[in-house]
Amino acid sequence: MSGPVVLLALLSCFQIASALTRCDYELDLKTPFLADKENLYCFDDEGVDHVVDEDSVLCSDVGIQSPRTDGMDVRCGAGFTLVGYSFYPCDTQTGVLATSLSSDETLSQYSACVAEADVAANVCSGVDVAAEASKLKLDQDVGKVSNVDLVPENTTDYVSYAMACDDGLDFQFEVSKPVYGYCSGNAEGNAFTLAESDGCYEMCSAAKTNLEGVTLAMEEGSRNGATVSSEVVCPSGFEIAFGAAEEYAFVCNGVKEGSPNEGIYDCGEGCPECLAQCPANPHRNRSPTSRM
Repeated sequence: MSGPVVLLALLSCFQIASALTRCDYELDLKTPFLADKENLYCFDDEGVDHVVDEDSVLCSDVGIQSPRTDGMDVRCGAGFTLVGYSFYPCDTQTGVLATSLSSDETLSQYSACVAEADVAANVCSGVDVAAEASKLKLDQDVGKVSNVDLVPENTTDYVSYAMACDDGLDFQFEVSKPVYGYCSGNAEGNAFTLAESDGCYEMCSAAKTNLEGVTLAMEEGSRNGATVSSEVVCPSGFEIAFGAAEEYAFVCNGVKEGSPNEGIYDCGEGCPECLAQCPANPHRNRSPTSRM
């Protein structure tokens, strides 16, 4: 590229960078939430596979990291396991670290280090993968979390997390999201306690209804308990009667902690009826003499 073109490109990049709002690591995150955590290190260059070494900065060392547009990673020193969030993204529109956490009254910016000798008794590991029994996991869209503190029975002071269900399952339709919870057991896989839900249910897909061979003309699935209105698709060789309703109401019925997308759309007493189609031309294959 010519000199003026290169200069213009560099100027555009500078203008874009200047328009981004930097996040204050010290004021927004380290000082209020992480400075009291031992063996916890804060990294201010996003996208790097961080390893704690002699040059790493402890989160308790405040006042030394300048505002920037990168998010912040946290790691633990040797012999310790990280619990809580491992990454806090920077919202370059507002200049706030971890907007999804700071804007939620229930959630909290939390990271800490647990000695490896204490992990089995005090940590739930692999919470980013759905538990086999309950199908529950931590919602990774809210924040990246692999391990969390195990909350003993009758504990009143604990960190809540946004919860999610495994693919193809979800909380019931009447349950508002986010659903909050915490890990309350790790003896036989992770067990979770939820605040306002009884767990995960099969979602319904358009391919499964209580009418044999009949599917719904829609793409998105539904949560258990949801009512949808949809056109229906009859099996090959059948069609809805002329003048019948265009859409019908179906309720999604899913089994708790069942299989992905195995819920059934049920039309109850107001079901459509698929009738055999009449041949397009019943005399097409007859010879002229056979019509006499």
